Amino acid sequence: MVWVLAAAVYATIATRDFAVQANPQPAAKASVWTLGIYAGPSPLQLRPAPAVTNPVLTASDVTDMKVDAVAHPFLVIQDHHYYMFFTAKDLASDTGGIGLAESSDGMKWRFRRTVIREPFVLSHPFVFEWHNEYYLIPEAHTETSIRLYKATTFPDQWNYVGNVLEGDITSARRWHITTVCGGYSHRPAATTHCGCSTPPISGDPGKNIR
Repeated sequence: MVWVLAAAVYATIATRDFAVQANPQPAAKASVWTLGIYAGPSPLQLRPAPAVTNPVLTASDVTDMKVDAVAHPFLVIQDHHYYMFFTAKDLASDTGGIGLAESSDGMKWRFRRTVIREPFVLSHPFVFEWHNEYYLIPEAHTETSIRLYKATTFPDQWNYVGNVLEGDITSARRWHITTVCGGYSHRPAATTHCGCSTPPISGDPGKNIR
C-alpha cells in the first residue's frame, strides 16, 4: 500500500526472510513474513525507509492470537492517523484473521487488535469507503464466496453483512477481479472473472477474461 508524505512515496511492504528453526531435526529453514516501510521518489523506486527500523511489525507483536506470519498490508489514513490492516496467520495450522496496527506518523507502528476472525482463513484485506461507511473484503480461498464486512465502529468493530459474489472464488476487489478455480489462483486451470457492484453488496460475475 502506497502513500505520499513530504513529496516522497512511502509503502507498506510484506517481506519474507528465512530463519533457521530452533533445534531443527534435521536442519531446516522456516519462512518468516514481516511488515516493513519502504520509501522512494516513485512507486517504482522504493527501498527501506531511512528513518525506519524494519520490520515495523512481526508475528510476535500480535498478542491476542497465535500467529507466525504477518503479510498483505493495506493502509487507511483517517484524520491524520494511520491504520494498517494485514493478514495474521499461523502457517502450521492454516488459521488466522485480519489484524490491525496503528501509527501517528506512518513510521512507528504498534499492534492494536485482531479485528476479524472466522473458522476459516482470511487474508489480503481490502478496505474502502462508501457513503461515509467503511467496508472490508478479505480473501477467503477455502470458501465459495466473496465476503463483505462493514465497520460498525471504525477501525475496531466489523460485522459480516453478506456475500458480494458466490461460487468457487478466491479473491476480489470493488471492481471484482476474481479468480475461479479449485484452490489457489496460481493453478493452471484458473480463470479470471471481472464484476462490479453498486452498491457494494450486489455484484455480477461479468465477463470471463483469461
